[in-house]
Amino acid sequence: MIKACPHHCIQELVLMEQFYFGLSEDTQQTVDAVFVGGMLRSSNNQIKTTLDTMVNEGVDRNTMVALEGKFVKMSKLQ
Repeated sequence: MIKACPHHCIQELVLMEQFYFGLSEDTQQTVDAVFVGGMLRSSNNQIKTTLDTMVNEGVDRNTMVALEGKFVKMSKLQ
């Protein structure tokens, strides 16, 4: 998802944190359930790989649409 839009030289760690904190609490819980120990305790590579896999496999379409919408909004703010 990150490579699909420009991120204006903002560090990936900052993008991941902003993305995560921009999610609703319910969506954060859904995403955290996928990552052992929660998303923010995972490496950037693991986060990107897992989120890309979720998007490509269509895991819970409604949740992924919400995730993508939050990411697009965050990118527009930068």
